[in-house]
Formats: sequence, C-alpha cells, structure tokens
Amino acid sequence: MRRSKSLRKSSTIRTSDHTNPLSCLVKCMKEKTSLLVVFVITVIFAVLFSGMLGYTQATVERWERMERAWSTTEGVVTSWAIRSSVSKYSGRTWSPYWSYSYTVNGQQFDSMSIAMPSAYNAHWYTSSAAAEADARARPIGSVVRVYYDPERPQRSVLDRRTASFGDWVMWGICVFIPGMVAWISLVLFRAMRNSRAELRSRQP
Repeated sequence: MRRSKSLRKSSTIRTSDHTNPLSCLVKCMKEKTSLLVVFVITVIFAVLFSGMLGYTQATVERWERMERAWSTTEGVVTSWAIRSSVSKYSGRTWSPYWSYSYTVNGQQFDSMSIAMPSAYNAHWYTSSAAAEADARARPIGSVVRVYYDPERPQRSVLDRRTASFGDWVMWGICVFIPGMVAWISLVLFRAMRNSRAELRSRQP
C-alpha cells in the first residue's frame, strides 16, 4: 500500500512537471502577443508622426529654395499691425506684419507679409512694445524690397526664409524616432527568441 501510494505521488509529480512547462509556454505566449500588439500600434504611430514631421520640414525647405530664386522689386507699405500667439513653451509672443503694394510688368498687386501660409515670419518678440517698434521700422509709405514668384507674381514675401538650428533639430527628430523604434524592435526580438529557447530547454 505504501509503495502504491508513493508511486501515485511520484506519477502526480511527474505529470505536473510535464504540464507546467506547457502552461507556462501558453501564458508567456499570451503575454508576448499582447506586448507585440501594443508594440506594433506604437510603431505605426511613431512612423506616421515621423513621416508627417519630415514632410512638413521638407515642404518648408522647398519654399526656402523657391524663394531664393524669386525676383525682386520695390513695394510700398500701406499699413501695419501687431498679432500675438500663445505657445506652451515660449508663452505669449508678438509679431508685426505689413500690408504692401508692388508692381510687376505694369500690373499692381496688393499683399500682406503673412498672406502666404508658408511665409517666413522673421519677427517674433516677447513683448508687444518690441513688436511695435519693429513694425514702425517699416512705416506707412516707406519703400520695401519685395520678393515675388515670377511665374505667379501675386505670390510674394517681404522676408525670405533662412536655414536655422531648428531645421537640424527637426531632421534629427525624424531620424531619431525610426532609429529608436528599430533598436526596440531588435531588443524585443532577441528577448522573445531567448524566452522561447529557455522554455524549450525546460520541456522533457
């Protein structure tokens, strides 16, 4: 009787030893699958964000190259005003803008220094007084240089965009995000491979 009980106990222990690796494998696979789903969603959002950021920066630099090739003419300031903007990091800032008129091939055009969505705003200040002082540097009736598109003369700016340190920061972010995602992918792949190899080694 004692021997049969010990045999039953031994068989029970062996059975549990056989089933534990399997249940552990199933549990680990479920956890890995959940982690993989979350990771895939994160990768998709990261790639989309990086792509939109890169596209925006490329568009801005494309306008910069175009404006460098634009023709110039003289214009006259007809009015000026001040606008403000609130940012989470820089707080409230102020910027002057001007209305002006210019003539190309005998045709007169009226525009504003902020008329184009991609126009470069070279004048932002942390106080309204400084913005107003800058606005008065181009008083009404003063002659200004106008950069215009020779193919579409109605498109013009007073200040052409120039490259800045922020451009390098933007491109750095665009490269950093995919690089970080690739590194995390490699680490996750190696962890899953090592985990599977360890579970297989425990199976009888």
